[in-house]
Amino acid sequence: MEQEKTTEALIRNTRIGDVYQVKQVIHQSELSIVYKARQTETGELKLIKEFFPQQLARRKADHLTVGCGSAFAEKFRELLCVFAQEAIILKQLSHPQIVTYTDYIEANGTAYLVTEFCRGLTLEHYLQQEDVSPSQPELLSIAGGVVGALKYVHDQGIIHRDVKPGNIMIDEGGGVKLIDFGSAIPYGNPGKQLIFTSSGYSPLEFYSETSRQEPVSDIYSLAATLYYIFAGKAPLDVRQRLFEDNLAAVRSYNHRRISAPFDKLIHWGLAMSPEKRCRSLGWFAMALRWESLLTAGKKRDRQL
Repeated sequence: MEQEKTTEALIRNTRIGDVYQVKQVIHQSELSIVYKARQTETGELKLIKEFFPQQLARRKADHLTVGCGSAFAEKFRELLCVFAQEAIILKQLSHPQIVTYTDYIEANGTAYLVTEFCRGLTLEHYLQQEDVSPSQPELLSIAGGVVGALKYVHDQGIIHRDVKPGNIMIDEGGGVKLIDFGSAIPYGNPGKQLIFTSSGYSPLEFYSETSRQEPVSDIYSLAATLYYIFAGKAPLDVRQRLFEDNLAAVRSYNHRRISAPFDKLIHWGLAMSPEKRCRSLGWFAMALRWESLLTAGKKRDRQL
């Protein structure tokens, strides 16, 4: 994980709840600041996400407390409820390929979500390394891990809503961890949804507060992630495809050679209309097994 700096971040060695000690800023977004921290009793490293909506909040003079003006108080509380929902959802999940919940603390005018600290790189950074070229079997294994994690999430009645290479960790052993459930919701959740989108990876329905969002919505994001893995770039954003769909085939990039049927499955997963999109993760699991067999067969042929 790479360090990012922000003037509003907690300073090194700040204590949170007398349990955790901040060591390093990892990342910041519009709604939060993420730190590497140490649990004071055990010395174990943890990841702490602090609720800090950049447009609404400011750090007070004590360099710890988060303040919000009365004009923004209602919006602050609304977003804090969304932040708390991530903790509620993560606490329900237990899977080797999903980041593990540790703690949730409300203090200092804000809240903190504590999870395991995953050593490694995001899939996005992993594939951008100039000195590392993962083999086809390694990439297929990573893709299979993402499918397995997502199937478990859906089986628990949850949709992730932000599957993308930046939210998939590759640990030091090559294992997969699905992270960042900040956009996740129980599917079938009534009412309006806050709009959180990632260019290239979000389906059209994520751009609406009132659209029906289901597991098939995550399948679009999964297919976009597979496109990135095997084409070497993200697919066109769905908004660019509305009037003229010029989405190129994965095989046209010849970045990572895949079979024509698998390429077509990825395109099926990227259908703009949920009704026309592949609706089963089982298709992807089966296709990845088939690709693995083809890859192994080609390797044996080269050795003969």
